[in-house]
Amino acid sequence: MALTQLPNRKPDAYTVDLQLELREKILPSSLKATTWDLHGNRLLYTRDVWRYRVLPGTNDIQDFGHVDTEIMAVPAAALPLTSTAQGTRLALIDHIPVNAPQSNSSQRIPQVLAADPVTGNWIVYSHRRDLAPPYVTDLAAYTPIGNLISSAAIQQPTDVGLRWEVPHAVLQDGFLYAIERDFRPHPGSTNARGIVVRRQIGSVGSLSIWWSPEDEWTFPHSVSVGETHAYVAATKLFNPGFGSFQRSYLYWLNNETLAQSEVRQLKFNPTDNDSPKPYKIGSWEATGSRNTGGIVLYDPRAGNFLAAGISPAGYNPDWFIQDPTFALFRFAPALLGSEPFVHLADLADDLPVPMSFTATGVSANDANQLPEFRNL
Repeated sequence: MALTQLPNRKPDAYTVDLQLELREKILPSSLKATTWDLHGNRLLYTRDVWRYRVLPGTNDIQDFGHVDTEIMAVPAAALPLTSTAQGTRLALIDHIPVNAPQSNSSQRIPQVLAADPVTGNWIVYSHRRDLAPPYVTDLAAYTPIGNLISSAAIQQPTDVGLRWEVPHAVLQDGFLYAIERDFRPHPGSTNARGIVVRRQIGSVGSLSIWWSPEDEWTFPHSVSVGETHAYVAATKLFNPGFGSFQRSYLYWLNNETLAQSEVRQLKFNPTDNDSPKPYKIGSWEATGSRNTGGIVLYDPRAGNFLAAGISPAGYNPDWFIQDPTFALFRFAPALLGSEPFVHLADLADDLPVPMSFTATGVSANDANQLPEFRNL
């Protein structure tokens, strides 16, 4: 406590200056999104922190403060990540005043992080928690040290009435490839449609190139980029309703124009090609929700693909007789024969999604969980 003489007042007129103690609490909503930055050889993740002030030596809150949503960086040498107290703050993406104690989450919801393996620039999709339309998704691009490059507020059409979150995005050579809500309204539609977009991070608000699947019940959930193609994994829902079933597909798109050149069904086992119990990859991916992305990744180092989910090895379509085996596995397009893909090998235990490449393998996380790593 300190005393301050008031100007232009009687000599004995003072105010009392309280020296408040700053405290912070990392909220359990942290780790909404993570990604691996190959350029910087580090893990990027999001966290929410409530920062407030109390009377010194007490728990008497004098200022409820703010909830900050931050992007954190942890170098490979400092891993494993054991808590969200680790790392250095790269950027503050929201600073929200509050008027009560906070114990759960921020009003800012990160959706997806992605880092460019060539330049080290990175992006984040996020939104403020809103209860009714119009829903807005915020997209921002940053330099490796956290300086803002460009940003945009992307408003979602109000045709369906439900918020749509970006499931997956990747950066490559200055271009962002992401699965976003279709910006075109579809009156009378029963489902929010997803499209694949290509944006330049110097002006993320500009959009001139996109690819849309054939119908509203095809859900893109993973996007990867190779030397000439972007590879999009998607799940199609057949017979929407009580008797619905799903099948997964992989699309080849030109990585500059997003023009489609090929599509193949992910039929890893002949017995499930036409069955109403189709092959599944990862968790329930036929949705537009967070963390369904990154289930299928193209590996440019090996020229084939990785997936996390039910392994084709020993697969039996009757799951009541034989439980499926979940694994991280590698597969490749078949050059001969009728099957479009060949299971190459199971590599390790299953991973949550989304996944991203590290220098030695892959990392992955589900929302609010510490990331997991596998060497390849």
